[in-house]
Amino acid sequence: MSVLFEITGWLKYASWTPIEILDAFRFFGIPEPNFGEWYGAHKLWAFFRHAPLSIVSFLIGLTLTSISRILFSHAYNLPLRHDGRGMT
Repeated sequence: MSVLFEITGWLKYASWTPIEILDAFRFFGIPEPNFGEWYGAHKLWAFFRHAPLSIVSFLIGLTLTSISRILFSHAYNLPLRHDGRGMT
C-alpha cells in the first residue's frame, strides 16, 4: 500500500523525495496523535513523524511476519503419522 501511495505522490506532485509518515496522515486526513502530558510519547512521535513511509512499512511488515512465525511455529512441528509422511 505504501508503495502505491509513494508512486501516486511522485506522479501527482513530481516530488521525488521520500514520503514521510506525516505526509500520509495529511493525505488521508488523519489528525496527528495527541499524547497529552506524555513527554516520552511526544519525543517518540517527533522522531517517527519524519521517517520515510516505505521503511516504516517494511519494518512493520517484518515485525508482523516475525510475530506470526513465532505464534504459528507449532505448524512446522506436527507429529508424524505412522507411515512417516506427517499429518495431512
